[in-house]
Amino acid sequence: MTSLETAKRKVRRKYLGEAGIHAIGVRRKKQALCLYVESEANPELQDLIKQIEEEISPYHVLAIEEEQATLH
Repeated sequence: MTSLETAKRKVRRKYLGEAGIHAIGVRRKKQALCLYVESEANPELQDLIKQIEEEISPYHVLAIEEEQATLH
């Protein structure tokens, strides 16, 4: 089985910047990857989440709507 950290690296390399995904984190207690996204309502994102969940099973995917951080 792949570790949660390995799954995170794989998803980051493959999906960061796709469908509004601007950051990826982990929640170890929930055994889940967190995808920080611009909008959860993006239909392309919903399809991508399903694909990612299949790739990183048995881990879960949580989409968290949050604006991308910027430097001022």
